[in-house]
Amino acid sequence: MSKEQKVLSPEKYITTKARNLELEKAYISDNWSSAGIATIIISRKHKDGNITHALFQIDLLAEGIVNTFFEFNLESESYNKLIEHYTKEQNLVECAYDLAHELIWGSFEFAKEFKLKPHVNFDTTQFLLEPISYHADEEFNIEFGDDNMPLVIVSVGNEKKELISQLTKNVGADSFKVINIEDLEAEEDDHHHHDHSHNHIFDLPENSEPDNGKNVENWTEADWQAFENGEMKVTEKITLQVIDFMYNSHFIDEEISDLINIDNLDVKKLKISKEPIKENDFFENTEIKTEVREQFLDMLDKPSNKHIEYFKNAIKLHPNNPQLYSYLTNTYIKLNNITEADETTKSGFIKFPDYLFGQISYAQTLLQEGMSHKVLEVFNNKLDLPTLLPNRKEFHILEVVNYYSIMCLYFTTQNDIASANVYWKLIKELNELEEEIVLLAENELMVLKATILKSQI
Repeated sequence: MSKEQKVLSPEKYITTKARNLELEKAYISDNWSSAGIATIIISRKHKDGNITHALFQIDLLAEGIVNTFFEFNLESESYNKLIEHYTKEQNLVECAYDLAHELIWGSFEFAKEFKLKPHVNFDTTQFLLEPISYHADEEFNIEFGDDNMPLVIVSVGNEKKELISQLTKNVGADSFKVINIEDLEAEEDDHHHHDHSHNHIFDLPENSEPDNGKNVENWTEADWQAFENGEMKVTEKITLQVIDFMYNSHFIDEEISDLINIDNLDVKKLKISKEPIKENDFFENTEIKTEVREQFLDMLDKPSNKHIEYFKNAIKLHPNNPQLYSYLTNTYIKLNNITEADETTKSGFIKFPDYLFGQISYAQTLLQEGMSHKVLEVFNNKLDLPTLLPNRKEFHILEVVNYYSIMCLYFTTQNDIASANVYWKLIKELNELEEEIVLLAENELMVLKATILKSQI
């Protein structure tokens, strides 16, 4: 590392010196055009061969620079491992810098037209790009938004109220579009499994009254006809099932990640219990367990700072109990202190890196922070429970469901629907579909499927 790099902070070095460094290869998610979202990596090489890179997550439809961060002065070996991970597991492919430049700055400019600000880290990471005035040799004719208007895609549990409110305030409700996946219109082809012999237009009803009680996969011709005619009143859950069914009917998934061992994911081969199992009991005795759980139940009813102090003290008194970190994290969440919740989750993971629920919580935090490239490291790159925890003979059903859900979420963030589907089908098989993390996994996967349906059909 040069003397100058030692003196300057990473942020200061990037903003003042990075554009003097040689551009390395650029990478992009391979389905960016159909998905309307993209993950892009831009790298620059220092004179000593080390690499500084930035990752950009962009929304071409509305929001522009959704997330971005950098990693400074990585040794080439570390950087190469990172790129190998992205290209192999997250479906990033090499692309021309000019394409990446046009996408990032184009999405920035499009969002700026509607007074939407980029992620705060863009103040730094933009200096790993060429200036906005850079002239590309090739014109790519990239379309942003829908008919030059922002397009906001809303789903169950992800209503994007803040974005809609901001756009309404900035440019007026008539200057952008909102698509609710409940209102997805998609044209059916001749190859659906429900024996339709002609094409249809689906208009999902806007109500959320009770449906006919059947799973979509078991609908008859009459059910589909009633649905299409708007005669069937459906729930939000059925809406998501319809999207899932339509996607699986229209598209044949690509190959799943070669890290996935289908045989080890077979739930019939796992010993799964709905009763408490000893591997998850870290309390010294029943008396302590009862006291802690009474405090937790009291916290759920009326959360307060006294519960934070209680669980902090409990961690000091019982330093070998990873469950207490979960109780403290949930208390912070109840009090809407997300920063402390995330820090507690991270601390618990660092101290107990093999505690499954702690791994799942930390992985979810990484996903929320846009650090999906670190998720598999949390699980030692193991994508099934028998390989991750070879000494465990039995798993609680919530361990299995939460683990499968985080894997479904992870592959969804990588736009790898084929691999995400593997875990989603297993979750449905276990029939524990009301867990919060399951609902999140379902919503995110169906949003991705709905986006692709909308762009391809």
